[in-house]
Amino acid sequence: MIRSRTVNTIHELLAQGKSIQDIAITLGIARNTVRKYVRHPELSAMPHPRPNRRSKLDPWKRAGQEMDTGRSLLQL
Repeated sequence: MIRSRTVNTIHELLAQGKSIQDIAITLGIARNTVRKYVRHPELSAMPHPRPNRRSKLDPWKRAGQEMDTGRSLLQL
């Protein structure tokens, strides 16, 4: 995935009449990458952030917080 600034630059250079190969050389990316963003401009939108996943350590975080407050795990 390339940055949205690079995608915008691709479209600007294309509007100036540059070829896909010239754009690829100028930006230092593959021709197929340039071609992909030229053919599908909707890909330039930023992807949605990933949802936070649960950690395997989540059950133990609570226990660690309880220990910091001075409560014992037996009181839980």
